Amino acid sequence: MLFDEIKNELTRKVCELKLWLANIDERNQYCNITKGLYFVYMYGIYEETIRQVVSTTIDELNNAEVKLDECVYELYSLIFSDEYDGMYNVGNEHKWEKRWKLSDKMINNPKVVISHDMMPTDGKNIRYKQLKSIANSFGMKENVLPRNEIGGYIQEMVDNRNYIAHGNKTPKEVGRNFTILDLKNRCDYMEEVCNYVIAEYEAYIGIGFVATVIITICLLLFVCAGWFHQILKKLMDLVNYKGRFTEKFDKIKEQCDIMETESKKLLRHWKLLLGVLLINFCKFSCWFMIPYIVLYKNGAFSPDVALAITTVSVMLAAVIPTPAGIGSSEFVMIAMFGAIVGSAKAGAMALLYRFATFVFPCALGAAYAAKFAVIKQRKNKKEV
Repeated sequence: MLFDEIKNELTRKVCELKLWLANIDERNQYCNITKGLYFVYMYGIYEETIRQVVSTTIDELNNAEVKLDECVYELYSLIFSDEYDGMYNVGNEHKWEKRWKLSDKMINNPKVVISHDMMPTDGKNIRYKQLKSIANSFGMKENVLPRNEIGGYIQEMVDNRNYIAHGNKTPKEVGRNFTILDLKNRCDYMEEVCNYVIAEYEAYIGIGFVATVIITICLLLFVCAGWFHQILKKLMDLVNYKGRFTEKFDKIKEQCDIMETESKKLLRHWKLLLGVLLINFCKFSCWFMIPYIVLYKNGAFSPDVALAITTVSVMLAAVIPTPAGIGSSEFVMIAMFGAIVGSAKAGAMALLYRFATFVFPCALGAAYAAKFAVIKQRKNKKEV
């Protein structure tokens, strides 16, 4: 995954930090000095992790060769950083020339290139305000911390680091205010924030695969496993202890019995079953890759990401009760893909997806149905 190297490096450094903490002897005369310096090392790990996440994200944007009109407007603050700075550092005789160049760059819709070492903050240490600034520059509106109360501990870590680094306090003066347990808790909070920042994107993409696997397993159990049917029947009996749903549940139980009987017959012909599964796998793989094929030139995401987002979109659309998912599927796809490529392109892609997976198969089926109806009618006339 994209941030695995950063995550592994964070884990290694945190282990070193905790090992250092475990070897601090509070009876030693230098104990408080060591505890004070602990904040300097802890902040260094925290800041470097955030910088690596930002740098990796910028590299990914540059490698994707995204066009300017495909970006959220907040990214303009990074894309045109040099141009904005140039306007401040130029005399009156060149200020209009700088503005014309910036306007030309916007009109020409170039590929996005962001400086690798760009850090969208005010140049100060990374507190909550700076984390928010970074998130806003990438168009991220979500919470920047896993829990609001951690913000105070991040502020404390930065302040203590600065007291020592700038000579306002000695390491001993800082360290004597904290126990070993206090420092361990601060380290855990720092690690939690770093892992939260790293894991946001991974969790978003991974949910599609996890949900699909769970639903697939449940469907397979419902089709094939007799013991699963027995569990469902017992659960229905528990829910229906007052007998209010007897009629409905009896129908479901009947369907379970039919499903169990027919699935046993089907499993006897395993080659046929395997062929059907393979054909369906190919069909749905082709369907779910349509968004990637349509938006391929944008370079905004890889095939696996497109597959995951499409899977989530289809599953969420199925929850909204509309005939054949008309409207709900398009709405969910535009909402999810729009955050990456913009609403206009996502809308066009959703319509093409609907045509390829619904309109075209329906039209083809209708044509075949009409053809067979005509053949049957002619056959009946000949028999008469």
